[in-house]
Amino acid sequence: MELDLEHYRDSHICVAVSGGKDSMTLLHALCAAAPSYGVKVFAMNCDHRIRPTSADDSAFVAKYCEERGIRCFSYAYDGVEPFRGEEAAREWRLTCYLDAQNRMCASFACIATAHHLEDNAETLLFNLARGSGLNGARGIHDDRVPVYGTDDEGRRKSLGVVNLIRPIIEWSQKDIDEYALAHDVPYVEDETNSTDMYTRNKIRHGVIPALEEAVPGATAALLRFTSIVNSTENDLSFDAQRLVSDTPGGYTIDLCRNRTLFTRAAIIVFERLRIKDYTMTTLYLLYGLQNFEVGKTFRFSGLCAYKEKNRLAICREEARDCEDVPFMLAVGQKSYYNELCYIKPWRKSYRLESVEADVRGEVDPFPDSILELRFDMDQIPDGAVVRFMREGDVFTKFGGGTKNLAAYFTNKKIPLRLRKRIPLVAEGNRVLIVGGVEISDYVSITPETVNPYSIICCDYKNI
Repeated sequence: MELDLEHYRDSHICVAVSGGKDSMTLLHALCAAAPSYGVKVFAMNCDHRIRPTSADDSAFVAKYCEERGIRCFSYAYDGVEPFRGEEAAREWRLTCYLDAQNRMCASFACIATAHHLEDNAETLLFNLARGSGLNGARGIHDDRVPVYGTDDEGRRKSLGVVNLIRPIIEWSQKDIDEYALAHDVPYVEDETNSTDMYTRNKIRHGVIPALEEAVPGATAALLRFTSIVNSTENDLSFDAQRLVSDTPGGYTIDLCRNRTLFTRAAIIVFERLRIKDYTMTTLYLLYGLQNFEVGKTFRFSGLCAYKEKNRLAICREEARDCEDVPFMLAVGQKSYYNELCYIKPWRKSYRLESVEADVRGEVDPFPDSILELRFDMDQIPDGAVVRFMREGDVFTKFGGGTKNLAAYFTNKKIPLRLRKRIPLVAEGNRVLIVGGVEISDYVSITPETVNPYSIICCDYKNI
């Protein structure tokens, strides 16, 4: 059998190689087909340090690649604690994939895994048995997978996206066995594949052979089914993507009466927020939230959904109160700090004259819409601080008229989920500046102003 790599022409492909028969066969087949398509082949090995023989397997892969001039990226887990479950191991493996993808330095680089026909059938049956929806019926397919890590303070952050491809997904295990035998492909045995300790192995060794015996060609038919589902899902996802928008702390979904389209949009949000423990009941409750009045909320799985005008907002509960919020101070046309400042909500406040916030040289995280508010720095009283909303805050609007800050936000139609994220300049309970919204009459620019400043934030009125 030969691989058709037309879809990956002129790309760089790195094969995830464990040393087992499937991945070694994929590496051999890719190297054989690559010259015809202008493809450059690399290899990588991830030693999870779970099995006693894993180090020997990694050494086997490294030696094989060295003898054949294949550049191989090697990774070994160095954590103090072993992985807690398969998901943790997968998260680590994805970071290795991303690193290898970046090290290939190509306009298009991807990671190839050796999933095959029976793997696809096993995954499909496993997902359906758990009550999966349409997304779980997609089986194994080429995909773009987001990768996450943590920053120095333990908060989750996006690292990038891995391009995963499955060049031998249409090959059966028999095809792989015959190829390996015909081309004398060396490999090592993974002892865990022969046991029924894991649910997937029970499906692989028991269910799929029985299914093939009862319905010859069943695994190939399941692959055709997942291909149909993928095509339908791609079309649905394209339309659903247009309902989803970024917002501070999460995402919004435009109101939509098509339940299938709306629930797919919600699943897209869950995927971006890395939420997996949702059910169809959760999706139906979210869909029903559209029928309630503005301000209604629904909490689930560490998230909070807010009904707003013409949309639902879905945010992490902790992001609502604990995510760093960016702002910038400027004097005239020049930024007072050359970088953005970040206020940490778990700190009580920051003195305005020093702005004891983190200052970082990151890419501007503001949305397209920002608002610059100019004010007279000399009118800011000593002891004024930068902080977030507190009970009892009052605000005197530009032009006069004092209101409770909560009532002011309601009047300005500022969504509930944003109110505790908006940087304020305040003295006691007297709010002088509502970042990204309005300044108080007390600190307005006048002809006598000699020390004009600006505070630049998200335009919270138009998010």
